[in-house]
This record gives sequence, C-alpha cells and structure tokens, in this order.
Amino acid sequence: MGVYFPIFAKNTISNDVIGVITSFYYIGFLLGCLQITKVLHRVGHVRTFVFVCSLVASSALAFSLLRSIYAWIPLRFLMGFGYAGLYIVLESWINSHASNQERGKVYGIYRIVELLSLSSGQFLLTFLYTETPHYHFSVVTLLTIMSALPLSLTLLPQPKTSTPLKIDIKSLWGTSQYSTVTMILIGMTNSVIWMLTPLYLLSRGLNEAQIPQNFFFFILGGILSQYPIGYLSDKFERRSVTILITFFSILILILILILILILIGLSIISNGNIFKLAFFFFGAFSMPIYSLTMTHAMDRSSTSETGKISAQLLFLYAIGAVFGPILYAIIIKYFPRHGYLLFLGTFF
Repeated sequence: MGVYFPIFAKNTISNDVIGVITSFYYIGFLLGCLQITKVLHRVGHVRTFVFVCSLVASSALAFSLLRSIYAWIPLRFLMGFGYAGLYIVLESWINSHASNQERGKVYGIYRIVELLSLSSGQFLLTFLYTETPHYHFSVVTLLTIMSALPLSLTLLPQPKTSTPLKIDIKSLWGTSQYSTVTMILIGMTNSVIWMLTPLYLLSRGLNEAQIPQNFFFFILGGILSQYPIGYLSDKFERRSVTILITFFSILILILILILILILIGLSIISNGNIFKLAFFFFGAFSMPIYSLTMTHAMDRSSTSETGKISAQLLFLYAIGAVFGPILYAIIIKYFPRHGYLLFLGTFF
C-alpha cells in the first residue's frame, strides 16, 4: 500500500500534496496510539487485532471506490489509525514475553519477519502490476483480512492488558531520554523512506515495475542486519551501537549523493549494481535503529509497563512521522533533485 499509493496518486496530484496526504496517515497513526490502548484494555489483544484489521481492510477497499482527494485524506487517516493498533498489539505481546537479556534478539527476529513481509508485498507490485487500481486495493484488503485468521484461533494466553494509555512524556523521559528524542527523529526519516521513496525513484528514471526491485535491496539489508545488530546490542551498550550504525547510515547517503553527481546518466543510476549495493547497506545500518531505540526503553521498564511504553514511543514516532513528509515537501521544492538525500542525511 505504501509503495502503490504514490504511484496511484502521482497522475492526479503533485508530489508535495502527496507528502501532505502522507502526513494524514501518521496523524491517524498518532491518534491510534492514544485510543487503541483503551480498546486493548477493554476487549483484549485478539479482539483488538481483529477490529483494526477490519478497519484497515475496509479503508483500503474504499480507495478503489472513491476517486477524490477529499476522500483520500480521511482514508489515509483511518489506515494510519488501524496500523497503529496492529503494531501496538503485536509489540506489546512480544515485549511482555521477552526478557531483558534476549529482547534485542527477539525484537530483531520480529523485525526480520516484518521486513520479509514488506519486501514480499512490494514484489507483488512487480508481478501483479496493472493499470486497474481496484485490483491492487483488493489485494491489500484480502491480505489484511487473512492476517487476522491465525491470531483469532491462537490457544496462547493473552498478555495482561495494561491500563489505557495516558501520554506522560515526563515519565517516558525519566525512563529513557535517549529513546524519547530518537524515536521522534526516526519517525521523521522513516515516514519519508517508506512512503515517498517511490517518488524519488521515479524521478531517477525508474518505472513502476522497477521500484520494488530497487527497494528490495534496501529491505534485504535491513533483514540481514536485524539479528546481528540486535545481538551486539545485547552484548554492548545499545546507545553506542546506535550511534555507530547511524554514523554509517550518513556515510552511505553521502556516497549515494557523490555517485549520482558523478554518474549523471539516469540509466546508469537506475540500473547500476553499485547503487543497489549502496541502498543495501543503507537499509542494513538504518533499519535496526528503531528496534534499538525501543528495546533501550524496554530495558528500563517493568514487565507490566511494556505495553504503555511501546504505545508512548509509537506516539512519539507518529509525531515525527506527521512532520517528516511536510518538511520534506518544503525541502523538495527548493532542492528537487537531491532533496530526498539532503533531508535524510540532515535528520540522521
């Protein structure tokens, strides 16, 4: 959905407007972080998951029925709200069962599964791409409904539900100042990477079918690095590991910019293996930052607080993600060719 929506909308509206609509996804995500814990406390993890799956599936299908920008804004909002619920249910369940000694590895495995699914979903766009929007949105709806089936039949005991979330930044700041600040910055960068990279790749001369192929190397790097970096963060101080991989992320972005300035030909840029390799290492170094930031806060909280801490960090992530695309839309107006790399490099 994240890859297809910009492609679907680019013939109707400009790139900066797509960036603004993307912000509404994260506004919904932000409010979802506030409200879903109330639902979770009331009906439990399984019923909450089924509820938000239904919300996401119906919103996706509505995109193929409603062709107005005034409809896309609330639909993106509802999808963001629903996805916040999906992540809160999954991550609070995982964190309630993982010990501090193994949380980095467990979270790394969780991220590997997530990233494998993201890359597989994007390759559907390569193999199944058509000019019919209804087809793609129907696939999203089908997969979302199917995702509710395993959890609805599980025999595993549900985690104890925490009290409804009350945003307490002061308390979160006392738990982990590092995670409080870093999660906002991660939200700013990730929102642009996941939602607006397709527009950047199109501007570099790729077609719709090529975008997932190039994006795959970015995701593959993240998949392969999650477990080893999670393992390192269990052995060494998590913040030190994060600083190191963030530094390497910036170096890769500088390398990509230099390569683009040297290799002016768009065909060389879009098809060259050296750029795929650069995006591979960018994904390898940048993707684990989210996991390390989350686990650093979890290390400093009790088991009963993991759901609350997870939701509050997702709330901060959403705050950053709301403003990320808006700032990006401003930067891309003044730096249309290299604004993507300049934005990411600055906030990393």
